Amino acid sequence: MSLATNPDLLFINVAQVAERYGISVDTVWRWSRSGDLPRPLKIGPNVTRWRLKDLLDHESSFTASFAFSFGWAV
Repeated sequence: MSLATNPDLLFINVAQVAERYGISVDTVWRWSRSGDLPRPLKIGPNVTRWRLKDLLDHESSFTASFAFSFGWAV
């Protein structure tokens, strides 16, 4: 698996997280503080990133619970 396709090695910034979920940057930070998103990693004094693998894991659990909460078959 190459670096470009390995989600364990890919990190995205707050703007990219916001775009991924269709929310504002402020909402990303609020969801992160409340535990509704995985915790970001502080990789420098002014650099915070989310591991793509953590977001993908979060999405898979969210999708299943969302679908089942409405009685939809997955």
